[in-house]
Amino acid sequence: MPRAAQAAMKKLREKMALVMWIVAITFIGLMVLQWGADITGIKSRKAQRGVIGLINGKPLTMREYEEMYRRNIENAQRSGTEITDELEENIRQQTWRDMVTRTILLEKAKNLTLDMVTPEEIYQNLLKNPPEILRQQEAFMTNGQFDYAKYQAAIKNPNMDWRPVEYVVKSNLPFEKLQQVIQMMTFVSPLELQEVFVRQSEKVKVKFVRMTPAVLVGFSADTSEEALRAFYESNKDKYRHDEFGRLKYVKIPFFPSAKDSAEAKAEIYEVYNKLKQGEDFAQVAKDYSQDYGSAQAGGSLGFFRRGQMIKEFEDVAFSLKPGQFSEPFLTNFGWHIVKVDSTRGKADSLELKASHILIRLEPSVETRDSVRALADSIKMLADSLGLEQAIARFPRYNLSVQISASFGRDDVIEGVGNHPELADFAFTARPRSVFRVLSSGQAYYIYEAFEHKPAGIYPFEEIRDRVKSDYLMEKKKEAVKARMQELYDKWKSSGVEFDTFFEKNYSKPETTGYFSRADFVGVVNNDPSFKAYAFTLTRENPVSPVVSSELGDAYIIELVDKIPVDWSNFSAQRDKLFGTIYQAKRNQIYNRWFEKVKSASKIEDLRNKLVEE
Repeated sequence: MPRAAQAAMKKLREKMALVMWIVAITFIGLMVLQWGADITGIKSRKAQRGVIGLINGKPLTMREYEEMYRRNIENAQRSGTEITDELEENIRQQTWRDMVTRTILLEKAKNLTLDMVTPEEIYQNLLKNPPEILRQQEAFMTNGQFDYAKYQAAIKNPNMDWRPVEYVVKSNLPFEKLQQVIQMMTFVSPLELQEVFVRQSEKVKVKFVRMTPAVLVGFSADTSEEALRAFYESNKDKYRHDEFGRLKYVKIPFFPSAKDSAEAKAEIYEVYNKLKQGEDFAQVAKDYSQDYGSAQAGGSLGFFRRGQMIKEFEDVAFSLKPGQFSEPFLTNFGWHIVKVDSTRGKADSLELKASHILIRLEPSVETRDSVRALADSIKMLADSLGLEQAIARFPRYNLSVQISASFGRDDVIEGVGNHPELADFAFTARPRSVFRVLSSGQAYYIYEAFEHKPAGIYPFEEIRDRVKSDYLMEKKKEAVKARMQELYDKWKSSGVEFDTFFEKNYSKPETTGYFSRADFVGVVNNDPSFKAYAFTLTRENPVSPVVSSELGDAYIIELVDKIPVDWSNFSAQRDKLFGTIYQAKRNQIYNRWFEKVKSASKIEDLRNKLVEE
């Protein structure tokens, strides 16, 4: 065993807590608990500090949640990420989702007895599938590449303590085995291979004329109550909705204070004075610029031309000569100093190679804290008075209550995006209940329960305007199709060539390039009806009937040319096609299986109403 490898393994053992976490997270990003133990890690529920959720009756404890959340926060800190309120909230929600996923998968794995892992399985898995964290260790590399022989020698060395890594592998193996069992259902038939080959290989080129609803100048239709209700009754399935909720909310943005602005300005002028005193621009950029992407390169932005940067920045940059740097100037990004290093090209093609120093104009911690204090005060008042009455107590901030768009349990919510805990609150809380203060990174949000509707059909009275819009679109589609049908009938009876007739009587036909069923046909917005009919055309029947699209356009299509499938290439592409289809189907089958299992699971999120045992 090489000494370098032994040293690396010693270092790994010393940092095994981190190694264990990274290896575990490669599968589902979850905290590792011993398989076969009670899922909560506690045999008596009386000993739990609190239950934050139930999955099919199985409790998720606050202790487990806090530990996993802490690990996720520590990982973010190790990466150098600033831990903002927004990031904390995102990690909090991701921790919950991971716990739900892990618990469901654990239950299914146990049902299939996949949680029984033998020492031989662990050894073979380590031997054949080295964890990524170990693949990255220099001791196991040769010329910068992972050297399996070195790794294999370390695995077989009896003096090396692999127990921490084995523990992680043992914890993850049941999940991997479960995934393999589900993915074993993947089967790609010869017919599927042929269908995909045809979809990619057969191509057509067509001409077409198109009529849109825009031609219906002065269009009118019967929009009486009776007509609209009749349309609604005939199309009720269009107006079904899933369970949804809506929330009232107040957005409290945090902007830089006058003090923050003054400090940023003072800082940029301090930097400017250093440059005027002759200090190296690149070094000053490295030391002070808050554009961290360019700072490490001495502030370099590379070459750019007009139109590639914001106008305020370009106006200053293009006014400078090579070697010059600007005075500080302000944009939406903050305070800048820009230096032109060189130029190339002339006139309209002129490009600058420039560097810059940025001092961001952002709210300070003190400013954010003061805005948070305001948000907390409003929240406290809203608990007893309601959101609208609460903000009325703070008129100088000019705040207003808004109502969110409708959203489902897994949809994004205005302000904070995807937030399962807030969604659950919207679906279960009493009207006027108030959620805790949340942050989006740019503002604080306070949400109040407003509306919850179970799945069903919207009443006509609630969606009358939508019904009217749908009804008029349907009538326009019918009118456009009827007009195009008149043209089609005239052409059929005229005996005149397709191009000649339509150029004279309507408009010159457009021509596509060659396209397959799998290609995007931009000239018709990839209309599926258009593409489907195009591939039905033959030299014996080269012209389609009138084809209607969902958007109301009507087409008549003529075949120009068709490239048939060349089956002589099928064998050469078979393996590649199989791999592509198999991978897609395998992932699809697993994802569908998990979504089905998750939907069938009873998931109770109790975080907002923590049950103390």
